[in-house]
Amino acid sequence: MTRIRRWTSALAVAVVATVVAAAEVPAVAAPTSPPRAQARITVCTATDGGILVAVRATRIAAGSPVVVSWGDGRTSRRATTCTDRAARAGAARCVRSASATFSAPGRYRVEVRQGARVLAARPVVVTADGRPTSEPGPEDASWRTDMLDRANALRASVGAAPLALCDSLGRAAQAYAADMAARSFFSHTSPEGTDPGDRADAQGFHGRAWGENIAAGYRSVEAVMAGWIDSPGHYANLVRPAFTQVGFGRATSTDQYGVYWVQDFGAGGSC
Repeated sequence: MTRIRRWTSALAVAVVATVVAAAEVPAVAAPTSPPRAQARITVCTATDGGILVAVRATRIAAGSPVVVSWGDGRTSRRATTCTDRAARAGAARCVRSASATFSAPGRYRVEVRQGARVLAARPVVVTADGRPTSEPGPEDASWRTDMLDRANALRASVGAAPLALCDSLGRAAQAYAADMAARSFFSHTSPEGTDPGDRADAQGFHGRAWGENIAAGYRSVEAVMAGWIDSPGHYANLVRPAFTQVGFGRATSTDQYGVYWVQDFGAGGSC
């Protein structure tokens, strides 16, 4: 079964649906806007065994504490009394950090939240030998290269400049594909209310434009690219001249769809 849905309106034909999102967003917030908190989650091998997951949240103005749920029952709370003005300036007191070490094998979902807003979320997989890994596994480079080559061949055919792989968009795409696969939902908006722009910001992208394609049920790069190309909304994202950067995500699930795919496009952001 294959799943597809439009960003602005739902469309279903039999059991087939398609998904696309695209938006132009300002690169800099208006001076009167409150600071936009953000967080980054990093994973590395711990010196004393297991893996270390570190969280760094920035521009945290006064209000609700920053709460990190580590996915194994542990939580960390970091209060903040920082002013909006200091948060905009990036003062050191507006930064909150936390870390946790994982040694037991398993799959964990690390989530950083302030109040009702999710600042960042990332699946963390610990293997039996205590090493970190990420989905979909060792074949990452080959399928991503295949998808990039197909996307850029399509763009070349219409005179659009090639896309470049962007690490921050790749992290956002992979984390979201894994999240949909883990919780068996399918939408550009997460259950917590984050959209593609929020997720790109949380990974440090901060671009002037973004777009997203998602799909579920396709078993290969060739198949999912054909599905996206056949859908006007997806196709528009793939060939949009304004986009210059891209990141890809793919994750497997035990549900009826089996594989979830994400393409995150952008321009003007940090990779």
